Amino acid sequence: MTNDWTDGYVADHTYGHYYFSALAPGYIRACLLMSGFDLPVRESGEPLRYLELGYGQGFSLNLHAAANQDIEFWGTDFLPDQALNAQYFALLSGLGTHILNDSFAELDEKAQAGKLPLFDIIVFHGIWSWINHENQQHILNIVQNSLKPNGAVYISYNSQPGRSLSMPIRELMSIHADRKGIGKDSVTRATEAAALVRALSEAGAAFFTDSPAYTAFVERMQKHPATYLAHEYLNKNWHASYFFEIAKTMATVGCNFVTSANILESTLIAQPEKTRSFLNAVSDPVSWEVLKDYNQNTSFRRDIFIRDSSPMTVDEWRHRLDQSSWCLAGPLDQIKELAIKLPYITLALDEAVYRPILNALAENSYAPKTLAFLRTHPNISHLPHEDFFSCMRMLFGCGYIAPAQPSPSEKTLSICHHLNNIICHMTANGNIQQHLVSPVLGCAYAVSEPHQLFLRSYIAGETNPAKWGIAAFTIMHTGSRAPAYQSREEAEKIRELFLQEAQQFAENTLPFLRAIGIVPASRAAVRTNRDKAKRR
Repeated sequence: MTNDWTDGYVADHTYGHYYFSALAPGYIRACLLMSGFDLPVRESGEPLRYLELGYGQGFSLNLHAAANQDIEFWGTDFLPDQALNAQYFALLSGLGTHILNDSFAELDEKAQAGKLPLFDIIVFHGIWSWINHENQQHILNIVQNSLKPNGAVYISYNSQPGRSLSMPIRELMSIHADRKGIGKDSVTRATEAAALVRALSEAGAAFFTDSPAYTAFVERMQKHPATYLAHEYLNKNWHASYFFEIAKTMATVGCNFVTSANILESTLIAQPEKTRSFLNAVSDPVSWEVLKDYNQNTSFRRDIFIRDSSPMTVDEWRHRLDQSSWCLAGPLDQIKELAIKLPYITLALDEAVYRPILNALAENSYAPKTLAFLRTHPNISHLPHEDFFSCMRMLFGCGYIAPAQPSPSEKTLSICHHLNNIICHMTANGNIQQHLVSPVLGCAYAVSEPHQLFLRSYIAGETNPAKWGIAAFTIMHTGSRAPAYQSREEAEKIRELFLQEAQQFAENTLPFLRAIGIVPASRAAVRTNRDKAKRR
């Protein structure tokens, strides 16, 4: 084992506060249900247990813990600064998350010694491709010793053949950073290495001129912050795996592939029409996924495996689907047209078929609804059962609908509202976060900076949307954060846009945020929540 305690992982700068919705327990279960599987059956009173390996800043882990108070959340990350940040955020929010600072080797030892519980879900996002073989084996050991039978594993990784494009760029950056960046921090080395790549591209180096795809790749790369580039490209270990390699590796610990965490990309209709016949001729799921990756030139995969997997009977599957609750994934007025732009095809959905389902989900102020209720709705009941299920699967895959928790507890509501207050204040103070937590969705929901500032004013007791807009404009467009205006008229025009957006927010977005529990359902509840926050 290397003497470097980081095992070659970039550690001088912490990872960003990123949120990943695919790690939400409800999302993973929905993917399983849509594929004919489910999480393990638990004894009465036994909590569902969830483990995240390599949680970064712990942002996803803590937000999911806030929204799912009935789930026991565990996580580990070996970087001390990241663990401290995650622990502080959990403490500040009043969460009971089990946040560890163990390396994968240390956690492996605990698992083998029986010092960890058995987990229903184990996730590792953005880890596998940047660690050495020894640490990969530690993760496999943890899965083998700490995952329940029928438990789910989520793994994401750089994949081939799509990553073949970035490999030469990564090698160039890595060589330059190692040779020219001695004594410099990783962000500086990443910045200088990226500048070299761009300079070569702009100078017309044959490597770039012979393949326009590399020039486009460099343009996309320049849009990422230097911290991301350092973590993405300067780690000592950097792998891009073919799907069949991952499937073979996971099989060594008894885990079989069930579905992609993006269920849409693994459907035949989402593939370019000219190549569908090739995929249609393949019945083996592993072979199908490999061929699909070549078909789409996949560069990053998010896969879900189950240990000792066995699909449910058709009757049990339909029963659990009927019991599952769903809601819209955003305000209805924002769904202008039912079309999803995929890398190689634009997928248009039939308005006459899909719009009634969306309208039904918007009824009763967006309250979550079971599949059993929806399929018997007067405007939907004419659809045969299989067609209705296919429609729901498609809407989920397209991101129009989301799994829901119909009756979050008072504790869950209180914790989420408190945490959202904290995040809105962080954003107001310049530490901008892009998500708030929803106790109804069981995950976080993207809320823009101005919308968080509107919410901050609303929660503080201000009822006039115009004043929300003025307050947000003042924070974002004065002092050190003020952009360079060309004239006073320009500043006034932008201020007016804030007022208009605040009014639209009050009319269209705020009702949906109430429905998914991001803010209390009533003004009285807002006051109660505000008073509780003051006493914390």
